[in-house]
Amino acid sequence: MSVRTCTSKHILYRYDHLSETIKHALKVDEENLLDELENLSRKLKRYITPLYGKCLKDVSEPSNELMLAKLHLPLFKTDPGRQDRTNSEPILVFPDLQRTFNAFRQAGLGLPNEEVLSLTLTMRKFISQIHIKGLRFWGKICGTKKNYYVLEVDQDISNEVKQNAGLVSNDQRISPLPADAHEEELDALDLDPPPRPDWKPPTNLMAEESGKGLNKKAYYVCNQIGDKWEKLPDVTPLQISVSRMIRCFFTGELEAEMKSYPPFPGLEKNYLRAQIARISATTTISPNNYYQFDEDEEESAEEDAFRESFIQNPEYEPMSIFDLTDSSLANWVHHTAYILPQGRTIWLNPKSKSQGENEGDASDDEEEDEGELEEPDEPEPETGPPLLTPLSEDAQVEGITPWTTRVTSRLVPHYAYAVLSSNLWPGAHAIASGR
Repeated sequence: MSVRTCTSKHILYRYDHLSETIKHALKVDEENLLDELENLSRKLKRYITPLYGKCLKDVSEPSNELMLAKLHLPLFKTDPGRQDRTNSEPILVFPDLQRTFNAFRQAGLGLPNEEVLSLTLTMRKFISQIHIKGLRFWGKICGTKKNYYVLEVDQDISNEVKQNAGLVSNDQRISPLPADAHEEELDALDLDPPPRPDWKPPTNLMAEESGKGLNKKAYYVCNQIGDKWEKLPDVTPLQISVSRMIRCFFTGELEAEMKSYPPFPGLEKNYLRAQIARISATTTISPNNYYQFDEDEEESAEEDAFRESFIQNPEYEPMSIFDLTDSSLANWVHHTAYILPQGRTIWLNPKSKSQGENEGDASDDEEEDEGELEEPDEPEPETGPPLLTPLSEDAQVEGITPWTTRVTSRLVPHYAYAVLSSNLWPGAHAIASGR
């Protein structure tokens, strides 16, 4: 027959299959045999047709590229509802990262194009999920296990609950060294006292409110583009003070414990937030006269009051790149508040809190020791340079200038950029175009 062209013990051909189907059909006593013939043929194919290893495929683990593609896939989807928004709803426009990183790329800095595109898409998605007033890509911090992408947000205080304001919880304080349980027994022996460290924990001061000082901006981080953005907690003066004393690598895990001496009061997310505050206070700069103080501020404010608000100068005239790269650094200014030694931008009297808490105890002690000891003098308020202070007043670091200047191209200076790189925080750069 034409339906059978060859024979094989491994393959079930149409003739063999038809023969087996008819043979099994004759054994079945059913009235609707023709209707069940197709089901019978299907069962024979399933149980009689042999399977070989070449027909099966190994179950492979999904590759990192596939997982990354699935993570980025939602970023490329548009929201039709956003196109139908009314004109009364404000639209937040964040900086053009493609143009910004194109300028950094001429200086040999920045991120790859694919990463910049993914960042732009995830920032677009971010502003659609949370109500904010401003958004900026702060930077990328490398860790031993994972990396951090950081967004700087101008938070809307009216829609947020002020958290982490006031004193930090007890679990974030640095506890003094425990006293020896056998101290009395050791005193009875004629032995030299054991050495004790001279280090004392810094004073635990009140943290600045959200929207002011070091907590003026909010910061969100994620380990991989496409992941959920996690908000970092507000920073406290104690965390700033201790972060100045230690050096630790980031692991990329926000909930990781900090192992350092002096002990850090918090987890890695608190240490990350403290380092971001320190880096921002030192390296957030702009050309001179690019920003100016708002002349329409409240006239009731004192002349010596701390000013942390400024606006962009509409009459700013760009300088040449050679003026911007002048070694004197007089044409660049800081537009972020200076961090005082106590870990705040606005000085707070440390005795104002302790006297309020121990008012009852102090009254009893005064009755007993009246006239014996005089009250100590009030601490001298700490002051720092005001906003928009030129970089020429920055202190040197072990004899090294805090900034290095260069031009991206001296062959075509008309299209070149002025680049400033921080020597105190390697990896922090500022770039500007001249006239």
